[in-house]
Amino acid sequence: MAANAELKPWVEAVKAAKGRTSDDLGTKYPKISEQMWKAVQSALSGSQSPQDALAAAQNAVK
Repeated sequence: MAANAELKPWVEAVKAAKGRTSDDLGTKYPKISEQMWKAVQSALSGSQSPQDALAAAQNAVK
């Protein structure tokens, strides 16, 4: 790594990386993931404010 010192931040990031389903979401992951991407798309398209989109996503996964 000394030869490529500029890669150090990436090496550290990869060491700390976790899988998408490793935060104890288990079988809830697909439902939560779907609501999150829907919220992001709603906010990006302007059909909802970011706050409203995330609130709707949170309510949908309860």
